[in-house]
Amino acid sequence: MERTPTDRSRVLVALLATLLSAGLYIAGAAPGLTLQHGGSDGGELAVAVYTLGIPHPTGYPTYLLLAQPFRLLPWGTPAGRLNLLSALAAALTVGFVALAAGELFPERRFPARVAALTAGLSLAASGLFWSQALITEVYTLHTLFLALLLWLLLRWQRRGGAGLPLAGLFLGLGLGNHLTLLFLLPGALLFLRLSRRRISRGEGLLGSSLFLAGLAVYLYLPLRAAADPWLNWGDPRDWGAFWAHVSAAAYRGFFFQRPWPEVAGNLAATAGLLLRDFALPGLGLGLAGLFLLGRREGRTLLLLAFPAGLGLLLALTYGGAGSEVHLLPLYLAWALGCGTTAGTLAAWLEGRFGPRTARVALLLPLLSLPLILSGWGHWSLHNDPGPRPERHLEALPPHSLLLTGQDEETFPLWYARVVEGIRPDVAVVDVRLLEWPWYRRQLLLRNAGLLLPAGAEEGWLKALLQANAGRPIRALSPLPLPEGYSWEPEGAAFRLRLP
Repeated sequence: MERTPTDRSRVLVALLATLLSAGLYIAGAAPGLTLQHGGSDGGELAVAVYTLGIPHPTGYPTYLLLAQPFRLLPWGTPAGRLNLLSALAAALTVGFVALAAGELFPERRFPARVAALTAGLSLAASGLFWSQALITEVYTLHTLFLALLLWLLLRWQRRGGAGLPLAGLFLGLGLGNHLTLLFLLPGALLFLRLSRRRISRGEGLLGSSLFLAGLAVYLYLPLRAAADPWLNWGDPRDWGAFWAHVSAAAYRGFFFQRPWPEVAGNLAATAGLLLRDFALPGLGLGLAGLFLLGRREGRTLLLLAFPAGLGLLLALTYGGAGSEVHLLPLYLAWALGCGTTAGTLAAWLEGRFGPRTARVALLLPLLSLPLILSGWGHWSLHNDPGPRPERHLEALPPHSLLLTGQDEETFPLWYARVVEGIRPDVAVVDVRLLEWPWYRRQLLLRNAGLLLPAGAEEGWLKALLQANAGRPIRALSPLPLPEGYSWEPEGAAFRLRLP
């Protein structure tokens, strides 16, 4: 279908918002590996990308495949190239949020532009979203798929076309990046059921086929597991291990783990995050816009409410670290609320006082400017030195065994050893993972000379220490030890004292 001037206007505004946010995020991205902004998984994801391996559940095959062109870039550090992927995914998210906001004002050029620019810049300046755009993580790619799906569904409702089948494809691919994209599904089904446009048989069949084609990205996991890459978390080559990995069976204990008094405290903290990241004017704009959507277009509010509400529930009740990232769908919904209020005000001014007076509505997108100016010093990582794991490795005696007990230690060391090739003679052992057979098998395969008995009646850590008593054994922090063993400080590390 031929584009109208209104369509071209929205696209240009969305492109402007994308370029502005891309410049902001690329300029502020960490130059290399970082632990800031909850980036502790960055080292592990980088190892998985550079070895075509398998990271922790749910495996994130879409992220790993989309990251391959970035790892081949001829500039920057290995982790810095993956930070660029996060920055570009975040900028594209801003663009599609702007397009989605413009779709709420069909055939109204100026209100659509104001809505698009306000929604896009409101999201771009929000601290939680901004923070994820600067590090190696999967969450800006997750928001990109969510924003793209919202735009495709809103566009299909207005004009039909290929929007619905394409939504099926991107839903499948998006689930290959993060399974919480499923939170969109109930709202999307209600949106389609309540839409004035009926789904044709051909659209339904094509959309279902494309959804399965996108979901087939999960075949990456058993295929790569069979090749036994350096990082093969869970070794999901058979159906049981594959399903346990994809369904995050190891992490189910974290769901609804927080007691209800703590949940109430987290709810207050969430309100504080929204106030910090949107400021008082943004809170008012977003709340008013969601109210307006509920009165004017309830099905669209439902489309936003399910991923935002279920993400909020997960953020409040999940017992693991970094649960606030599950608030990002709420941030997208809030930004669209800001755009709805701005567009509605622009339409009212235009109808009541004329186009010239309505230009005052362009002040609303500028409300994000103070947040950007004040947030740069807080969020920017362009001077972040990173964890520098090489300094720990280079200080160790030859063929040392280095014990770790947290992601912030283990993953940067993996990155230094595997991606940067620093001290491959050092065996890095995460004591938390010793209980898993797949990890013990890979330890022996990846570390020449490392010994680990087949059975360990007194615990795997004690068996490891006894079998490798002739090697220098160190730790970066004084980890709990079996009875009789102790640590003594040695520079910036700790040396194991044998019984």
